[in-house]
Amino acid sequence: MRLFLGFVLAFVLGLAPGAALAGWEATEWGMTPEQAQAAMPDLKPVKSGEKMDVGQVKSAGPFMLEGVKGKAELYYGPAGLERVGVKLPAQSCKAVGDAILRQRGKPLVVSDQVLFFLFIWHDEPGQTRIRQMFSPQAGICSVYFERLSTYRDGDLQRAAAKP
Repeated sequence: MRLFLGFVLAFVLGLAPGAALAGWEATEWGMTPEQAQAAMPDLKPVKSGEKMDVGQVKSAGPFMLEGVKGKAELYYGPAGLERVGVKLPAQSCKAVGDAILRQRGKPLVVSDQVLFFLFIWHDEPGQTRIRQMFSPQAGICSVYFERLSTYRDGDLQRAAAKP
């Protein structure tokens, strides 16, 4: 009986999306820069990276997203890894967005902000928010992978408020 309960518990825990399985690529949300760099050897330490609301860039490296070469910057806050920003060549942004659309389906949020376009998807199993920002005028193309729990409620309210 104990053995059976052990199998049932292991099966149920395997189905539940746990924090240890949530993250970006080989990293997990909450990792330290050293842990993320060990998980992805192409990442290198950054001494004084950009600061944003969720933290500061402390790791960066080359990254291929949908076949396009870009640069990944990992932001860390007090609770560890919070956000990954991938900067891509602007001319590739539509193709990358189309590939994400084919994989993820319709975005939860679509917004034309005059200067840039914003698309947001939620990956519940991976506990990751995917946000693409594209500005043809400014030549900007960034895709952000963020800890979903930080943004879920606000995104859902924003999506529900749209007519």
